[in-house]
Formats: sequence, structure tokens, C-alpha cells
Amino acid sequence: MLSAVVLNAHATIWRVNNNSSMGANYASINDAINSPAVNNFDTLHIEPSGTNYSAFTLTKRLVLIGVGYLLQQNPGYQATAQWARISGTSYCNSGSAGSVFQGLDFSLGSGLYINVPNVVVTRCCFQSSTLSLSSDANGTMYIANWGGSISLTSATNLQGISLRNSFLWSFSTSSSNTVLMENCYLFSTSAYSTSTGVYKNNIFPAGSPSITSGSSAIFSNNIFYGSPFSSGGIQGSNLINITHAQLFNSSSFDYNSQATLTPLSNALSNGAGENGVDIGIFGGATPYQLSGIPAIPSIYLLNAPGATSGSLPVTIGIRSND
Repeated sequence: MLSAVVLNAHATIWRVNNNSSMGANYASINDAINSPAVNNFDTLHIEPSGTNYSAFTLTKRLVLIGVGYLLQQNPGYQATAQWARISGTSYCNSGSAGSVFQGLDFSLGSGLYINVPNVVVTRCCFQSSTLSLSSDANGTMYIANWGGSISLTSATNLQGISLRNSFLWSFSTSSSNTVLMENCYLFSTSAYSTSTGVYKNNIFPAGSPSITSGSSAIFSNNIFYGSPFSSGGIQGSNLINITHAQLFNSSSFDYNSQATLTPLSNALSNGAGENGVDIGIFGGATPYQLSGIPAIPSIYLLNAPGATSGSLPVTIGIRSND
């Protein structure tokens, strides 16, 4: 324990920017990972850019932080509407167990493949891509993300998988994997075949899904747009045959717009979850954050005039993000 504290105390923050005029430490994510100067527990700040970043293979325990995503939908959250977008397929391989991803956009490629335990992916965007876990990815946490097809079908006997407060395009798993899915919005109808795990405080908008669950799977305090058919596992306090209009300000779901899942002030989901929490991505202990703004302070306003004589009036706006 003491060793871990010392390592964290001496961790270094490195800048990554693929625009050479910005004077960052590294021009690509892979350059930073492969540098002998970058050590376990260090942080890579992936800066906003008009040019996409190439995919990477992570072999160290690092924290990778972007600036959020879809920033044009929430002006004023950052000083620029550009963000860090990663194209291609990235991998977490041996040596990267315990790494953290925050505020990055993986939606331009095939996504992120995790082959090590205890990786945290939070406030990231996987709009048209996949998060895939191998059998070694125990303890993966996927929290407050937008989009993504979550694939566990290549893994067996996974434990401690947590999917929370995220919009999920689809979800597939094998029967031996144990999953906690909590406060998610799961769009696809093909996602409900499971025999283990706990599924609570979620919204399942597809009509009449077939939940073929075994005796150990528990579905409670969920909302279904249809009336689910099940061979077991359905518990009490689920709401069925609910419509989108009874929950959200939008007339229908639009996966390109985060505002589409903003709940009504009198939504049926409010207070209907376990222990009285709201059902859906904005409820519970880790609510979804618009545009995935990382949980670090950010500069959202900078007004600085050109050179003049005398003092220079400079205005800086700083936001503290939980």
C-alpha cells in the first residue's frame, strides 16, 4: 500500500497533441506510451485537435484524459468545440491493468479491446464502435459513457463487470459472465439473453424484448417499453408498456443528441429505481455528465486582446467539474 502511494505521489502529467505548433510532449498516444520517460501511474492529457489521433496499444498502467465529446451540443463547457477523437482499434494489453480512460472519443474506429483486468472507462464516447472484453478483463467498469456496442461474447467466467449510467447501443454476453448493469439506456433488442447478473434501474426501449434468463439473473426496477417475456429472473417493481413520451422531453430517441434522454420533471422514472433513485442515465450515484466533461477543472472561456501599451485586460473562465 505504501509503495502505491509513493508511485502516485511522483506520477507525471504529459501533454499529447498532434499539432506540432502546440509544443506538447508527444505528438501521438503511442509515442507517449512507448517513451521510456512515461511510467506506470502517469497521466496523458490528450488535447483537442482538428486532426484525429491514431489508435494505440496500451502496455502501461496509465490515465488517459481527453476534453469530452460532442461539445457542439453543449457550448460553453470547454473553450473550444474540438475534442480528442481516436480512429482505428485500440487495445489494452499486458501491463495496462488498472488503467483509466476519461473524456475520449472512440467512435471513429472499431473501438477499444480490453485484455487485462480492472480497467475503468468513464465519460467516453463510443457512438458507432465497440467495447470488447476478453476473459482476462475482470473488474472492467464502464461508467457514464455515450454509445457503444458492449461485447462480452468472446469471454467466459468474467466477474465484476459494471456497466452504469450509460447509453448502450447494444449489449451481448455469454451465459457464464457476471454483469451489473445499472442506470443504463439499452437500445438494441438483441441484448437481453443472459443467465447471470443483476440488471436494475435501466430503461429498455425496444418493444417486447425476450429475456431468456436463468434463475440467478435478476431484473428489478427497470422500465420496458414493451412487455418482456421471460423464462425466469424478472423480479418486482419493473414498469412495463411505458412510452418515450412518459419519460423524456424529446418526442423520440435520437442517438446523435444527448438531450434526447433528458427526463421530464414529472417522468415516471423519477424516484422509481432501487432505494428511490431515478431510473435512467441521470440517476444513481454516478450520473451521466453531458459531453463527458472529465472530472478535472477546465478553462471554458479565454478572452485576451492583442498586444497594447500598458496593462492587458484578460478574462478567463474556469469550471470545476465533478
